[in-house]
Amino acid sequence: MCGGALIGWYFSLSPDLFDTRGVPGWLYLFGLQNFGMAKAQTDGAYFLAVTWSLAIEEQFYLLFPLLVRNIPPERLFAILLVPILICPVGRLIDSALPDAYGWYVLPQFRIDSLAIGALIAWWRLYRKPDAEISRLVAGILKWSSLSLPLLWLFGWKRWSVAFSHTQVEIFFGALLFVVLENRGSPRLALLRSSAATFFARTSYAAYLTHHVIVYLLFAVLHEPRTIESLAGISLTFGALVLTFGLCALSYRYFERPLLDFAHRRFSFD
Repeated sequence: MCGGALIGWYFSLSPDLFDTRGVPGWLYLFGLQNFGMAKAQTDGAYFLAVTWSLAIEEQFYLLFPLLVRNIPPERLFAILLVPILICPVGRLIDSALPDAYGWYVLPQFRIDSLAIGALIAWWRLYRKPDAEISRLVAGILKWSSLSLPLLWLFGWKRWSVAFSHTQVEIFFGALLFVVLENRGSPRLALLRSSAATFFARTSYAAYLTHHVIVYLLFAVLHEPRTIESLAGISLTFGALVLTFGLCALSYRYFERPLLDFAHRRFSFD
């Protein structure tokens, strides 16, 4: 993706796709573009706009192992609770400031979702199965799923970001916990199906590329990007098929060879 952006910048191709809007191009190579976006108050180059979340991932992958390595497991649980409690307050405060991007793209306002995932990993590594905890999380999943329609009621507005993000994180965290607790269950056979496997393998590349493929397909055919017309609906569906087709090729000829190499080169207990 960075290579494609470099070509777009070098040959001064479509400004709509490649104009960095004040975010220096080198930041993308080092996974720091989210800080550039917050500083410039822009989502940067549309071609790479979605990579703000990848930047947060990379920052987490670099820093979290240091925490795990240097903190005893029994203390790690309490430490992971801190961002889950603080981040919603931080989002609420920042969203009231003249800052349209920081609360959305900076790690200090997103680390709570990663901390929830880390807590689930911590529980599975250091605690034995507990029927009471499983029932509690199943109840949280039920009530959080029932509250999801509130997102449509309140909308994804700046004043509701603390509530909205936390609500979604609780739902997906509880869902992940329940799925892991019921691995192998006949009720989850759909998640082990070939269709689910296909989308699991292609979803990462699809996330990175879908917006560009949609943009290019509509632009080449000179159609406005909308789903309010039959042509727009047809092209959107075509973009969906094209996206996952290209991502399937990417997985087979690019991603899977890299994964296979990694598994041959490295082993983990």
